[in-house]
Amino acid sequence: MEHYSENREAQIKEKRIEIGEGLVGQAVLEKEYIYLTNVPDNYVSITSGLGQANPKSVLIIPLKSDEKVLGVMEFASFKIFNEYEIEFLEKVGENIVASIISAQINEKTSYLLEQSQQQTEEMRAQEEEMRQNMEELQATQEEIHRKAHDFENMIKEKDEEIKLLKLSLQKTQTQP
Repeated sequence: MEHYSENREAQIKEKRIEIGEGLVGQAVLEKEYIYLTNVPDNYVSITSGLGQANPKSVLIIPLKSDEKVLGVMEFASFKIFNEYEIEFLEKVGENIVASIISAQINEKTSYLLEQSQQQTEEMRAQEEEMRQNMEELQATQEEIHRKAHDFENMIKEKDEEIKLLKLSLQKTQTQP
């Protein structure tokens, strides 16, 4: 059973229908559902564990939001669809589109939240680095002020020494 599903997944992944190509592509192009009641024998067959048969009707519904088509649903049936069934399947399609859009919005929101958290972390790291730089700058300024004060005191002391030396020199010169 697993072998069948793997082959089926491979077939589905490889199949790509361009806009306007076939009935599905036409439904995308027109942005309206296509309903066939006279299905050609070679169009599609419905296969189950009990057998295989051609459908009596095929319904293709584009999944659209505003005027953008996000996907397509294709239904094949052994009976003719009633109008209320078509309307119901269109409503189901609208719900599917709403879920797709919601998932896309959630994914985008999650991405933006992740980006925001990353930026917040980067800003915190920069803030911490700036704080450390400010502390270092403050310490450097304090050291400069201390050294300037020490230098001023040293100059005052030297000025006092010079004055004393001058006075002493004057005294020795005035003494016989």
